[in-house]
Amino acid sequence: MSTASHPDGRELASRSRLMDRTQLVYRRELSPNELSYFLQSRATGLNDVFTSIAFRAPSTLMSPVRLSIVWAIMRQRHSLLACSVEMPRGNYDDAHFVYMPPPTHVTAIEQASQTIFLHDKKLGHELMDDCLNGPRLLSLSRLSRLDITRQSVGRGELFEYHLFLSSHHMIGGAIPVFQLINDMFELLAVQTDAELESLLRREWIDRWGHVAPKEAIMPSTETLLSVSKASRLRRHALRVDHDNVQRRYVGGHVFPRAPQAKTPPKPAQRTQTRQLQAKFSREQTIAIRAACKAHGVSIGNAFFALCNIAWLRLMAAHPEYRQCAPKELPMLLYSVVNLEHILPPCQQPRLGLALEYLSVCLPGFLHSDPMCLFWHRAKEAHRQVGAYVRSPLLPGRALATSEMRAERAKGWARFDDAIAQGSKAPPPPASPATGAGAPSLALMGLSQQGSVDALFRTERYPAIELLDLVGGSRRGTGGVLLSTRTFLGRFGIWLNWDAGTVPNGGEIGLMDEFWRLVVDGVHELVLGDERLLGTAEEVDSLKGTLTGTHTFRAKL
Repeated sequence: MSTASHPDGRELASRSRLMDRTQLVYRRELSPNELSYFLQSRATGLNDVFTSIAFRAPSTLMSPVRLSIVWAIMRQRHSLLACSVEMPRGNYDDAHFVYMPPPTHVTAIEQASQTIFLHDKKLGHELMDDCLNGPRLLSLSRLSRLDITRQSVGRGELFEYHLFLSSHHMIGGAIPVFQLINDMFELLAVQTDAELESLLRREWIDRWGHVAPKEAIMPSTETLLSVSKASRLRRHALRVDHDNVQRRYVGGHVFPRAPQAKTPPKPAQRTQTRQLQAKFSREQTIAIRAACKAHGVSIGNAFFALCNIAWLRLMAAHPEYRQCAPKELPMLLYSVVNLEHILPPCQQPRLGLALEYLSVCLPGFLHSDPMCLFWHRAKEAHRQVGAYVRSPLLPGRALATSEMRAERAKGWARFDDAIAQGSKAPPPPASPATGAGAPSLALMGLSQQGSVDALFRTERYPAIELLDLVGGSRRGTGGVLLSTRTFLGRFGIWLNWDAGTVPNGGEIGLMDEFWRLVVDGVHELVLGDERLLGTAEEVDSLKGTLTGTHTFRAKL
C-alpha cells in the first residue's frame, strides 16, 4: 500500500484578524440524534458508514495533488468533514464538534492529504472488507477519510478506481455524500491543478480572509426543525404523541441467533459482516417501476412486502425456528425518513444528519395466493409510510425520537463504560415498551434511496465513466439491513448483516436462503415472470465474486 500522507446547542466562535487565524476555534454541541450515533460508535465504530463508487478515469485526473486540493475544497465547504469531537470522560451531555479552520489554503491542502489513503496493491472488495470488518478507520479526531484503489485496465493511462468515502454516521446520510462525490468529479474532470488551487484559495479568502463568520459548523437538524423552540407544554404533548405512535409498533419476528460463547468478544476483534448485492437489467428496472406504478405503490413500498413474504416463506421451510416467527404477532420492519424537505432551504447541499425513523407493521402469516398477498401488503406499506411522512406532526415526532434515542444511548454508554472500567454496571436500558406486555421487535431495517441518477451529472465529466455505487455500515450484534437504489438506470439491492450471530440453518446458510427468496421474489412477485429467475447479476461484495444462481424454493 502507498499513501498520500499518512501521519498519524450553541456555536462559539473566537474572532480574530487574519494574522491570528490559527487561534480561531468553533464548537457546536452534538444534537441528541448525533449524540446517539456517536456514543454507539466509540468502541468498534458501530454504524460508521462508507460509500464506494467504482469508475474509470485517466490517471492524470486522479493524481494525489489534485485529490488533495479537491478534498480540501470539500472539507472547507462542509466543515463537519474536518471536525473532531471532544467529550470529557463520562460526561455524555458535554460532547461537542470542534472545528479549527486552516490558517492558509496551503495548510488546508496539507490537512486534507493526511486523510487520503491510496492503495495500489489492494482490490476494491478487499478494501470494502476492511471498512466493514477490519480495525476501525475513523476516530474522534478523524470523522471522515478517503481511500482509493486503482488497477490498470490495459489502455494507456486509463485506470479503474474504487473511491471510498468513510464517515461517522452522525455527520451525514447517503444522499448528501452522493452529491459531494458528484461535486468532486465535476472539479477533477475539467479544471487544471492551478485552477483547482486558485478556486480553493478564493473560497478560503471568502470564508476566512476578512471577518471571521459567527458560525462555521452546520446547525443540527433538531435546531432547524420548526418545533425546536416549542414551549415545555407543547414539547410534552409531542412526547405523548410520539409514545402513542410507538405503542402501535407491535412485532415479534426476529432472525434466530446462533449460540454465543459465554465470554464476550473483545472490542478489537474483527466483526463478521457479510454483504451481498444484486443488480437488475435496465429493461427489468423499467418493468419493475411500471409494475409498482400500476398498483399504486413505490418500489420502496413493494420491498416492505417482499421482505415480509420472503421471511415467512423462510420460516415455513424451517419449522425448527418457529419461535422466531409467531403467527399471532405481526412483523415489524424499520426504515428512515429524510427530513430535508421540511428544513429551511440551503444554498448548497447540506451535509448533516437529517433523519427520522418509522416502522411498518405487516401480518405474520401467509395464504395461498402469493401475488394477491404481495400487492395487498405493498399497498398497506404505502398507506402506513404515507400517513407518517405526510403527517403535520412529523417535525415534532422527529424531535421526540431524537431525544429518546439520545437518552437510550446514554444509558447504554453508562453500562458499557462501567463494564470497560471493571466497575459495577447499572442495569442496561429496558427495551421500548408498547403497553400490555406486547413486544416491539423489528426483524430488520430497510434503507431505500430511490433513483440517485439525477445526483450524478455525468455530462459534466465525460472523461470519467461511472461503473457502480455501493454503500455499507459496520453492523452491530444481530444487525440486518437491506438497501435499495437505482443507479445508472439499473435497480439494485444489498443485504448487509452480522454473520456471526445468525445460524447457518442449512447447506447454503439461513441468510443466503433469505437473500435468495428476496431476489427471486422480484421476478416472481413484482414482475410476475418466474422464467426470469436467476437473471439478476449477483455479487458477494466482500469477495468480489459472482454468487451462484441456485434457487431456494420454500413451500407456502
